[in-house]
Amino acid sequence: MTALQELHKQRQFVENLSRGLNRRLYVNDWSYERIQEAESRLEAAGLALPTITSSDPGLQRVTAPSEPLSGTVDPADPPCYEMVRTHATVTDLWHEWSVGCAGQPSIQSLDDSWGHRWRRGNEVSFYSRRRLIIKEIQRLAQQGGTISLTAAAEELETRRRQEGLSLTGLNELFRRPRQ
Repeated sequence: MTALQELHKQRQFVENLSRGLNRRLYVNDWSYERIQEAESRLEAAGLALPTITSSDPGLQRVTAPSEPLSGTVDPADPPCYEMVRTHATVTDLWHEWSVGCAGQPSIQSLDDSWGHRWRRGNEVSFYSRRRLIIKEIQRLAQQGGTISLTAAAEELETRRRQEGLSLTGLNELFRRPRQ
């Protein structure tokens, strides 16, 4: 990856962050020095990062820059989005899938707009696991004829609770061949 491509990728991350599409600040395994170097290169290119308002990493919040971000970002690039990992119910998962959570786009709208391109890294396998549950909701709604997808999600949630399964356990149940 060239330095310009790396700058473009970092710039896109910052813009997505400021738009609220990625609410967490991910540092991964970068050393402090690499972060400082990247920030210096962004600043030198006129693409300064927003400031961090706390020195405690657990309390860090990103503030929006005081003036619009400059530089060019390709609008054809898909947004960065991470599905919620903490859903405990089928109905919560269905809500994220069909409506969206906390002002974020729905998974269905991301799929409709971007296809598979918005899913990166671990998101690919997590999406596939949750997709099995969504397919079961859709199958129940279609099989029931007159029930809505939301009612099918509620029915599946009742079944999950009765069988004492987590969403992961429910996913494993659907991965097994039907008898």
